[in-house]
Amino acid sequence: IAEAISGARIEVPTLDGTVRVRVPAGCASGQKMRLRGKGVRKPGGRGDLYLVLRPQIPQTDDPAAVEAAEALDRFYDGDLRADLEL
Repeated sequence: IAEAISGARIEVPTLDGTVRVRVPAGCASGQKMRLRGKGVRKPGGRGDLYLVLRPQIPQTDDPAAVEAAEALDRFYDGDLRADLEL
């Protein structure tokens, strides 16, 4: 969660080995990043590889974690579910 909020440099496996990628601050779950030329080989060169960001929430009931999550709630503006539709 801290990396999603603050940004980070992470290592990502590719077909050619591991590469370091800069994750932008404020990224959202499901956001895609294109790694140009890191995909499969095709006539005329290499395709792009797409990285899908999925920040992970700790699976814990530790009171400190719950308190930290509640502290983060105050930074949300408006109704988080306002865009939900059927």
